Amino acid sequence: MKIKELMIEGLFDEYDFHWNLNANTAHDVNILAGRNGSFKSTILDTIYTHIKETESIDKNKHISSLRINFTDGYKYTYSREDGNYIVSNNVTKKDKPVPIIVHEYVATKDDIELGNDDFRDLVLIDKIATFDRMANGNLLDLKLDKLVSGYGHYLYNLSVEITKTIQEENKIDLERLSKINKAKDLFVKIINEAFSFSGKQINEKSNELEFITNKEKKIGVKQLSSGEKQYLIIMLTVLLEVNKEYILLMDEPEISLNIEWQETLLENIEKLNPNCQIIMTTHSPGILLNGWGQMVTEMDKITTSK
Repeated sequence: MKIKELMIEGLFDEYDFHWNLNANTAHDVNILAGRNGSFKSTILDTIYTHIKETESIDKNKHISSLRINFTDGYKYTYSREDGNYIVSNNVTKKDKPVPIIVHEYVATKDDIELGNDDFRDLVLIDKIATFDRMANGNLLDLKLDKLVSGYGHYLYNLSVEITKTIQEENKIDLERLSKINKAKDLFVKIINEAFSFSGKQINEKSNELEFITNKEKKIGVKQLSSGEKQYLIIMLTVLLEVNKEYILLMDEPEISLNIEWQETLLENIEKLNPNCQIIMTTHSPGILLNGWGQMVTEMDKITTSK
């Protein structure tokens, strides 16, 4: 499931947004560009909050309504109603009106209502807010710890699949094994090429994610530079999507990435998961090279002031 259209009304009771996105095209890449303070990050945060951080919706008072049209006939709508109610039999309040906010949201499939929990289980989405993480190294390491753990589970599942294949076919089919390991091998190749300038490569003999230098010195992920950690977080996130149809939100992923990594970032993401829809913000000319500039939407083109 991917996003086709996004409509936000009443941001701070002042701005509306209407954005038609690329979905199920040759390149499902959508790049928001614009001045600082044009609400690019707010749009990404709003999408993620309403799909995954449902406990925060009642705290989200800055928009009046939201509609997201997805592929395959799915829709999500939200509205906020401001009102009052009277407190009765309460001397301290003196029966004065008390302001309240009512949040209403509904998900549908071909206009048939779905349970909100069921709908959110169907939408696979990741968010990488590298800008926020760079402000706090602990957050960067915490996210990396979680992904490294996920990578361990990923390798275990691959070994189970390989063992099962050998048992079923009663032989080692190298072509089949290569297919099973294709995404993992591509991930290793991408990371090794990116880190080659500093003499590091993934230690494939280890059962956990670690690196080894040209001098055979082992290095843990926490010993990497902030830029290396950030690049690893992005590529691990995409690898662990295991080729499923995901929505990937990225807020200024270029921060701390060198120009070579910026230039190949979107290409490598698409290689690791061709089924991923990329929705991102950026200020980087480097990311927009190699033809990606045509995927850019300027904020002033989708913004209306009341």
